Amino acid sequence: MIRQIIGLILSILAAVVMTLTCSFDTEELIDGDLAKSTGGKYKFLTILNLHLQAIYYYMCIVNFFFGSDTLTPEKCSLLQKIRDCIFAGLAFPVGMFVCITFWSLYHFDRELIFPEELDHLLPPIINHAMTPFVESQRISSVSVVTLRMTSAHNCKATEAAVAAWH
Repeated sequence: MIRQIIGLILSILAAVVMTLTCSFDTEELIDGDLAKSTGGKYKFLTILNLHLQAIYYYMCIVNFFFGSDTLTPEKCSLLQKIRDCIFAGLAFPVGMFVCITFWSLYHFDRELIFPEELDHLLPPIINHAMTPFVESQRISSVSVVTLRMTSAHNCKATEAAVAAWH
């Protein structure tokens, strides 16, 4: 029971931080054609990842109150199956890709990914909430929340839908 309470607290914290970070208006900070082009801020995978992670953590909160938290497939609620599929098919792979790519590029050439002139426009706490906070919450989520990894073919439909959308 303690493990589930800790998971709920971490999920609430992550959902609040993700929601606040998602609500930060970055479109006004970007000058020129990039801001006016199709897609706005949603053309950036980092922003899409933030929204995906927020949806996942809200799913964890809803599952805590109305779903199940078991490893046996017969006793799993639909909410738990959806939560686990979102984690295994989207939240974990996309989040890992964004974090690893961002910090690898940041390490080699900061100007490529996050120029220094953006420091006064975009607070460093927002930058950290977009990548390392997401990753630390995901790692703690894996260790606290009971995740039943669904079979690979169950999440292929989710991945195919996202690929078709892009």
